[in-house]
Amino acid sequence: MLPKIVSKGDNPVTSKQPQDRFITVNGLRLHYVEWGSQDLQPIILLHGGMAHARVWDNFAQAAQSLYRVLSVDQRGHGDSDRADDYSGQQHVSDVASLIKQLDLNRPILMGHSMGGRYVI
Repeated sequence: MLPKIVSKGDNPVTSKQPQDRFITVNGLRLHYVEWGSQDLQPIILLHGGMAHARVWDNFAQAAQSLYRVLSVDQRGHGDSDRADDYSGQQHVSDVASLIKQLDLNRPILMGHSMGGRYVI
């Protein structure tokens, strides 16, 4: 079950600061933001087109007490490397490689718009 999303005025979570991290997948350096404990169920968040990992900050802050949240700057977005190939197949391969390299066990995938296409 996903957490209740709260407004800015509510602060049910004593937030720990998110960690900016980088990982190399398919020859590209991808940036992601990690919230919550590594002991929790992982959830990977994929942004829409013309966006970046930090669009998920409010959700991630609310969810970090229940999940290990990883919000990814997909190839060519935010602080991730630019690429020659932006095909859906490459985006999916990036996420699969990230899951494998970080040894994430049965992560939940959530995406918005473009990111939602790659989750399916």
